[in-house]
Amino acid sequence: MQDNGKTECNKGGACGMPFERKVPLVAGSLILLGFFLAHTVSSIFMWVPVIVGGMMVYEGLTGNCLMTMAIKKACGKSESCS
Repeated sequence: MQDNGKTECNKGGACGMPFERKVPLVAGSLILLGFFLAHTVSSIFMWVPVIVGGMMVYEGLTGNCLMTMAIKKACGKSESCS
């Protein structure tokens, strides 16, 4: 194994990314998925981007990073949110 300066994670390569990149990646993916599903499956899926956007506004106003804590839990990290 090569040491390329990235943190390794037993759950996949995305755990080596910094959290500043993971949160927008997850949020953007959910927003795109919600729009795609709303246009192809059912308009009820339009609530997905609305909820994700609301979470981002809540995080910006309060400093509580709920999505970051969920990503840390998925990657097996127990650190507090910074």
